[in-house]
Amino acid sequence: MSQDEELLKRIRDNFTRYQDAWREIRAEGKKDMKYISGDPWDEKERAEREDPAVNRPCLTMDELSQYINQLNNSVRQNPRAIKVLPLGEGANDKTAQFRQDMIRGIEYKSNAQSAYTCAFENAAQRSYGFFRISKVYVQGKSFNQELKVTRIPNPDVVYFDPDCKEIDGSDAQGCFVVDNILKEKYLQDWPHAEVKDFTAEAKAQAPEWSTDTHVQVAEYWEVKTEKRTLLEINGPAGKTNYYLDEIEGGKIEKGAKGEPSYLLIPPTGRFEITNQRDADKKTVVQYFTNGLEILDTVEWEGQWIPIIPVLGKEMYLDSGGGSKRVLMSLIRLGRDPYMLYCYYRTCQAELVSMTPKTPYIGYAGQFDIDKENWKHVNKLPTAYLQVNPILDVTGQNVLPLPQRQSYEPQIQTLEIGAEAAKRAIQSAIGMFNTSVGRADTKATSGVAVKALDQQSDQGTFHFIDNYDMALKHGGRIINEMIDFVYDTARQVGMVGEDGKYFVGQTTIDHETGAVVEHNGDHDVTISTGPSYQSQRDEVNEFLQSLANTPQGALVMDLLVKSRNLGPFGDKIAERLTPPQFASQNGQDIPPAIAQKLQQANQQIQDAHQLIQIGQKHIEQLQQEKANRVLENQTTLAKAKMDNETKITIAEITTKAQIEQVRAKLENDMWNQLHGDAHDAATQAVDQTHEANLQASDQAHEVGMQGADQEHEAEQNAQAQSATAEQAASQPQAGA
Repeated sequence: MSQDEELLKRIRDNFTRYQDAWREIRAEGKKDMKYISGDPWDEKERAEREDPAVNRPCLTMDELSQYINQLNNSVRQNPRAIKVLPLGEGANDKTAQFRQDMIRGIEYKSNAQSAYTCAFENAAQRSYGFFRISKVYVQGKSFNQELKVTRIPNPDVVYFDPDCKEIDGSDAQGCFVVDNILKEKYLQDWPHAEVKDFTAEAKAQAPEWSTDTHVQVAEYWEVKTEKRTLLEINGPAGKTNYYLDEIEGGKIEKGAKGEPSYLLIPPTGRFEITNQRDADKKTVVQYFTNGLEILDTVEWEGQWIPIIPVLGKEMYLDSGGGSKRVLMSLIRLGRDPYMLYCYYRTCQAELVSMTPKTPYIGYAGQFDIDKENWKHVNKLPTAYLQVNPILDVTGQNVLPLPQRQSYEPQIQTLEIGAEAAKRAIQSAIGMFNTSVGRADTKATSGVAVKALDQQSDQGTFHFIDNYDMALKHGGRIINEMIDFVYDTARQVGMVGEDGKYFVGQTTIDHETGAVVEHNGDHDVTISTGPSYQSQRDEVNEFLQSLANTPQGALVMDLLVKSRNLGPFGDKIAERLTPPQFASQNGQDIPPAIAQKLQQANQQIQDAHQLIQIGQKHIEQLQQEKANRVLENQTTLAKAKMDNETKITIAEITTKAQIEQVRAKLENDMWNQLHGDAHDAATQAVDQTHEANLQASDQAHEVGMQGADQEHEAEQNAQAQSATAEQAASQPQAGA
C-alpha cells in the first residue's frame, strides 16, 4: 500500500469515526433548530391535524427566539477584544501594543465580530458553532499574505476531533471541513484531479464521498507530533537552549573522566550539556481530498488547527454503553415545555372555533314572524322580536319561547396551563421575563427585578465563558501566525484603541531577520467591556463635567474632538489646544495667539489661586463657626448640669429640713406631754398628802373612832398614793 493510500484510508476511517461521534449531537442540534424555527409538533400529529378531511388547528407561538436573541445581543453589545501581553525574548509593551493594533486591523478587515457572533449564536441554538483563521493573498499584484477571520455559518460542515478534552479545542488532533459540490464545479475547481469519473468500484471504496450528482471535497486537518530533544548548553555566550535537530551534525556523548556527564559534539567543538528533556514538535498539515485521492497538501506554520469551536454546556452521560459527550444548547431542556405551550394555545383556538354560531333554538314555525330581525339578531341591536306561538302535541299547551344557547369554552383553565408551561420554559432556560424586556407581575420591587436579572445572567453565563475561551484561543492562533505571515517589511493596516484605522510600517532587523516592531514572545487574553461608542459617551460626559471647572481650558480641545465633529471640529480643537500641548503635538501657533493663550492661562491660574484662597478662607470661617457652635453646646450642657445639680441639692436640703422640723416638733410635743404628766403626778401627791393630813386630823379629832375604820382609811390612802405615783412615772397616752 502506497503512502497516499495509507493516508487516504486513515482519512476515511477518521471521517467515519468522527461522523459516528457527532451523530447524536447533530441530531439533537437539528431538533433544536426545528423548535427555534417554530415547529415543535411531531410530524405524524402535524400531518393528522393538517389533513384536509380533519382540518384541525396546529399553531406555533414563538416563545424561544426571544431568549436566544437576548443572549446573542448581550454579546453583540459587549464585543470582546484580544489583548496582547509581552512574555520576553525581546517583547515589551511597545511590541505588544503593535501586535494588538495589528490584530484589531485583521479583525476590522475580516469583519471578525460577525464570525465570532455567528459561532456563538450557533452554540446557543444547537450547542456547537465554529469560526476559522485563514491565510489569503493581499489584493493586487502582491505575493504577500494576510490573516483573515472567517465565519462558518453552517456548523454541520465541520466534524471536529471528538477525542479532544479542552473546551476550546486546543488539543484537537484532527478536523474535517466538508463541502458537497456539483460534479461540474468539482471538475472546474480541481482540473488536475486524477479521479474524474466516480465508478461503482470507487463508490464502493468511499461510499460517503460521492453521489450521482455531487462530490464531497473535504479539508482534513491533522496534527503530527514528533519527539525532539531540548538541550541547555553552556557555550561561549553562556547557557542557551537548542533543539538537537537544529544543530547540524550534532550528537550527544558521555563525558570522559574529569569531564561533564554529557557533552554536545558538533563539528565546531565540545560543549557541556547542563540540562535536557524530551519535547514535542507539532506540525499541522491541511489535506484536500475527495476520499479517493489527495488533491492538495498545505503545511500550516502554527501548532494549532485554525478552526475554533464554540460549544454549549458540556456533559458526559452514561446510558449503558459507556460515557458519551453531550453538548446542550440554551433551549434544549425547554423544548418539551414549549411543545406543551403550543398545544395549550392550539386547544384554546380549537375550543373557540367550536363555539356554536347559532345562539337561539326554537321549534319549527316560531321564527316565521320577524324573519329579517331574526336573521340579523347576532349582528344588529333589535328593540323586540316576535315568535309564533306553537302548541304541543296535545294542542293545549304553548311551547316555550326560543332560548339562547350559552356556551363558555374553558379558556381560563387553558390560559393557566399555558402560563405554567411558559414558566417551565423560563426555568429550563434560566432566563426570566425581566431579562427579555417584559415585566414580571410577581416582581413588584426594584430589588426583585434586579435579582431576576442577575439570576438570568448566572443561568446563561457558561455560554459566555465558553465563548471567551474560544476567542482567547483564536487570538492565540492569530498572535502565533503573525510571525509567519507578516515577516517582511511592509505597510500593514492597523486599528488603535480609539477605533481609528491607520497604516503601520514593519521593518526587518538584518542581523536576526526578525520584524522589529512585533518581535519577541507574546500571549493573549480577552478583555470584555462596553463598546467604543459607549466609552466615548462616557468620556464626553466626563469632559463636559471638567469643562465647568478651572481646568476646563486644559481639556476643551479634547472635548471638541470627542464629539466627532469632522474636519471643522478638528480645526476648532486645534485652536483650543493649550500652548504646552500644542508644542508637544508639533502644532505651529502664531506668537500673538500663543501670548494671548499664555495670558489667558495665567489669568486662569490666578483666578484658580484666588478661588483656592477663598475656599481656604471659607473653610476657616466654617471651622470657627463649628468651634463656636461646639463651645456653645458645651456651655449649655454645663449650665444644664449645674441646674440639675442645684435642683437635686435643693430637694435633698428640703427633705432634710422637713425631717429636722418633724423631729423637733415630735421632741417638743414629747417634752410638753412629759411636763404635763409630771405636774399632774405632783399635784396628785400633794392632794394625797393633804388628804392624809386631813384624815389624821379627823382621826385625832374624833378620838380614834375605831381600829377598823382607821385601818381602812390607811389602805385607801396608800392605794391612792400608789396610783398617783404610777401616773407620775408614765407619760399620758398620745404623748
